[in-house]
Amino acid sequence: GDLVMDDKHTLRDNPVVRGPFDIRAHFAADYWGGPIEHAESHRSYRPLTTLTFAINHAVHGLDPIGFHAVNLALHGLVSALVVFVSARVAVLCDTACSRPTSRPVAPHLLAGLLFAVHPVHTEAVANISGRAELLAAVLALASFLAAP
Repeated sequence: GDLVMDDKHTLRDNPVVRGPFDIRAHFAADYWGGPIEHAESHRSYRPLTTLTFAINHAVHGLDPIGFHAVNLALHGLVSALVVFVSARVAVLCDTACSRPTSRPVAPHLLAGLLFAVHPVHTEAVANISGRAELLAAVLALASFLAAP
């Protein structure tokens, strides 16, 4: 397949993604590769996303298959994290209500499965530029799990 919609601008036309690798450039540019301080910049700041795009580009060039594979892997990771967050919430609820914390795993697996297949996630997974949402979800869920 080809790059479509925003993917063309965030990948093909983005000098930070396609240019020589310079990690500092990812922190000085907006999402579209322009200088963040420029008057024309819309100030969309996603350095982790553009950094992953640059790594993808270094490995696969502009072949969309590699970018889509990473998005699918990230969606799988988010779905797995949903399972663990579901289990963690159940334990927190049981602890707060002074109930035993032993629960079956099936409801948590079902929560992760429903999350994985729900059509609302199509845009974030199918569009390469949706990676920002996937990375945000990974970090948000992981931070919840990391909290004591």
